[in-house]
Amino acid sequence: MSETSESAVSKEVAELLKRRKPNYISLLAVVSEELRRFKDRPSFHDVIYRIYSRADKQIGGQPLKAGWKITKKLSEWRVKKPSTQMIDIHDIIGVTVVTYFTSQRKIVSKALQTPNSLGELEIVQREEKNAKGYYATHLVATSTKQPRSGLLCEIQVKTLLDDGWATKTHDFTYKPKSGIQINPELQAQIDILGDSIQLIE
Repeated sequence: MSETSESAVSKEVAELLKRRKPNYISLLAVVSEELRRFKDRPSFHDVIYRIYSRADKQIGGQPLKAGWKITKKLSEWRVKKPSTQMIDIHDIIGVTVVTYFTSQRKIVSKALQTPNSLGELEIVQREEKNAKGYYATHLVATSTKQPRSGLLCEIQVKTLLDDGWATKTHDFTYKPKSGIQINPELQAQIDILGDSIQLIE
């Protein structure tokens, strides 16, 4: 994509974020609250270690994905599907659910998809991530209530060890802002270590 086109996408993203940020924050609050209620159930209280959002780990406590990351993803997706809109991006807001063990991750992921398990929320997509040393279950939630209708929130379910490793390597190996590609040998070592953590699990 040309610099002009990417600049146009960047402007589009900035304008949409300015307009829709309150709705995204509202949806994030609902998702976070429903997940905490879920955690407080007797059957899951000792299964889920922690629940946190992007605001808890990003510098400055920003609750939304950085604008440049949204621009990059939207530009990439439009190469394959030109009609893609920003609203189609499922991880502009996100919440991570951390379990102790892999077996618990699978149980929690399945339970979250049970109808009415998250109040007004509905899980519309599930994807198992188990490549390049990264292991997690990604769920996509949405709300049918206005004005949040149609917006998406990603729920990542990970084990304690996998979450720690992903946190340590995410910005280093995944979509660096500088555009610099990581050394293939180093990336291979990172992947092997991630796989080794999964074996320990």
